[in-house]
Amino acid sequence: MTQDRVTETKQDLIKKCIALEKAIDRNDRATAFEIYNQVKGQITKGQMKRYLDDIYMEKRSRFAPTVNEYKCGLEAVLPKLNDMQLLMLTEHYRSDPRILTAKELAEKCGIDYRMVNRWYGEVAKRLLQEMGYTRPADTGIGDGVWLTGICDWPDPGSFRMLMRPQLAKALQELGMV
Repeated sequence: MTQDRVTETKQDLIKKCIALEKAIDRNDRATAFEIYNQVKGQITKGQMKRYLDDIYMEKRSRFAPTVNEYKCGLEAVLPKLNDMQLLMLTEHYRSDPRILTAKELAEKCGIDYRMVNRWYGEVAKRLLQEMGYTRPADTGIGDGVWLTGICDWPDPGSFRMLMRPQLAKALQELGMV
């Protein structure tokens, strides 16, 4: 293969990867899978995984409500939260370094981990809606998971939830922890 052909192939792959990223941003799964199937024979799964992980990390960093947004949102939703939801927020805050799995958070709260997914997700949904955010786009960990509004996943593919630092600071400033 000539050098020009190699360069052309790389440019084509780059264009397809950009199109893949745009499809992911639009949450257009059909197009994303179609593009993925076009490139999967041309690059290794590891290369594709690294590229998609890079997109995932970039997309995660774009969503970051401010401390003041969290404070205003928390003040509005606090009366609507039950005692267990408040306990989940405080236990997650108190964990060091504010990273827990749903199972670990459930154990700290004395409930089943599936309730963490439901109730903590409800906290996030209410909080985000109060702050004027819409359902988060697919970030690689699920289809529009509301929890991404209060948690981050520092290890792609893991179930360890990191409380967003802005939320932790808002909880401090409101005297909730």
